[in-house]
Amino acid sequence: RGANIQTVPVRLSTGGRVVQAVGRLDYDEGTRRTLSARVDGRIEKLFADYTGVVVREGDCLAMVYSPELYSAQVEYLLSRGQRTAVLSGAGGGASAGGGLLESSRRRLLALGMTEQQVEELESGGEASSRLQMVAPISGTVVEKLAVEGQYVREGEAVFQLADLSAVWLILELFP
Repeated sequence: RGANIQTVPVRLSTGGRVVQAVGRLDYDEGTRRTLSARVDGRIEKLFADYTGVVVREGDCLAMVYSPELYSAQVEYLLSRGQRTAVLSGAGGGASAGGGLLESSRRRLLALGMTEQQVEELESGGEASSRLQMVAPISGTVVEKLAVEGQYVREGEAVFQLADLSAVWLILELFP
């Protein structure tokens, strides 16, 4: 009684005003990812060859030819072979061989190879001058920034991906 609060039963009714507004649909900026070249090279093949293609995490989007990547893989395989020889021999210098091997492995990862690709290199034992650029997230290609045959530099953006499972409606409302 003292607060003058009233209760009423809930019922379905229409709103009082219709508001017309200009707007656009956009993706959540937090889901946007840039896939950049991590090594200088030439794009040999684009598998995601148009804007709007839907991809899953781990899908191959492009194949990049890179002599720098090839030499890094050869270095890794040689250091792996040296470490194996040291471990099967007298055992002296095993820690130095392990340090070179780990350094070579980190370089391959820095050049854009995934852990799985490094493991495949180890099991196959053969270096390749081609790097598969894989999708870091599941989503849609919202921007394709390169074409087949184009030479890309380290750090240059190749794709923009976004998760379009939820989008934003951005309205311009005036007072």
